[in-house]
Amino acid sequence: MAEPDSTTPRYDPSIYDTPFSKLPNPKRVWIGEPGSALEGIGRLSLLTQEVVSSAAASEIKTGKRVGLGWDMTKLEYSQFGRQKCGHKIIPLNGPGGSGYGACFDDVYHMNPQQSSQWDGFRHYSQPRNPSDPSTSQDRVFYGGTTKDEIMDTSNHRIGLQHWAPEGIAGRGILIDYAHWCTQQSSPIKYTNFSLHNIPFQTLLAILTEQNITPQRGDILFIRMGVILEWDSFTDSQKQDYASQSTPEHAGVEPSLELLEWLWDSGISAVAGDAISWEVYPTQGEISCHEYLLGGWGMPIEIRPNATMGHCALSTLQPLPHSPYPEGLKWNDRIERLYRMAGDDGIGSQPRTFFISLQVDQYDPLTLSPNPEKTDWQVALIRLSNDQIDLTQLWATTPLAPPLQSPSRTPRRDYGSRSHSPPAAAVFFIPSPPKGAESEDSIGRRRHGSLGLAQY
Repeated sequence: MAEPDSTTPRYDPSIYDTPFSKLPNPKRVWIGEPGSALEGIGRLSLLTQEVVSSAAASEIKTGKRVGLGWDMTKLEYSQFGRQKCGHKIIPLNGPGGSGYGACFDDVYHMNPQQSSQWDGFRHYSQPRNPSDPSTSQDRVFYGGTTKDEIMDTSNHRIGLQHWAPEGIAGRGILIDYAHWCTQQSSPIKYTNFSLHNIPFQTLLAILTEQNITPQRGDILFIRMGVILEWDSFTDSQKQDYASQSTPEHAGVEPSLELLEWLWDSGISAVAGDAISWEVYPTQGEISCHEYLLGGWGMPIEIRPNATMGHCALSTLQPLPHSPYPEGLKWNDRIERLYRMAGDDGIGSQPRTFFISLQVDQYDPLTLSPNPEKTDWQVALIRLSNDQIDLTQLWATTPLAPPLQSPSRTPRRDYGSRSHSPPAAAVFFIPSPPKGAESEDSIGRRRHGSLGLAQY
């Protein structure tokens, strides 16, 4: 049995004030004592009440919202041996009973890593000896947690239950790389099922072009257009992808430059629609997953719905099936994750939607950004309940977490899953640049959907 790491120093959150270049070991910054709640939230400790309350009090303008999470049945042809989603409709009264057919329930069997999801700290490890290559079999997870601890169902260390009481709340900054590529003088063409990568300097250039200055606690979103591309594939193309022995996934190019910027900018979590967020297989010696999940305790969200791009750029077409035919533009985003079972979750199912705001940023005739309006804004709130009266989001000012909604109901668990999603909320409001629901669903708890419009 592997022994937990007992030699790596333990820090408190003040270590986040130390520049990357001054860290004793930038690949391993573990905060909190083993098994503690502080260890369990990791870099999410950057999302303080002051960060949340000051932003929530200033930026929520309207209550327009639209479903964001990807259909829970995707990826319907998967890699890595992951089980695809199965959905059954069952009568509460069996055949032959007097009430047969009067009431039905849904039953889902799925791997939460399949569709939109957050990677928790139990998902990915790093070599026990930081100087060893990524191929090393002697590995530890965040905090020095071992694989034996993770496989022990009585051990709940670094499980998602630590995220659940307060959730994830933070200003989000969006880099829509897919759209940016189409706007270049020589448009950049790529497939997301290749080794195409985004260099750090390109990410920095897009941020500069959009006049974005990262702030402490920000959550970085990167859109590459994976979901639209996947949905354009035929069944045969999807099966070809799933049958590959080593799939190729486009994504961010791992580099020390990128990692240093993430650390020094105070980024608390990263997200994107790419299959692996970073390019896969890793092409060099650096793995972002090893640093972010295993080293820093920084969550990674994978595959939020392509709606993210539609809502972020006024130049894109309106959302299909949206009650707002003009489209939703430059909105803040809410991310909710449910704690589904137990205290040992590895990854999560998000429940997501957008809330529209600051319509006056746009010329109603051209749908172009109005440069006279506000720059990047902040909108955050903490949602730790299973249900909440959304009118309280914009009706209460100032709004300091936790939100006390008169219409809330207690959060509840949803069966036994190997990945335990916690309740959470994430909002983002990008400023303009310078210059399915299953049709036969009974319970209507679609993966990623709490909004008015299904996508």
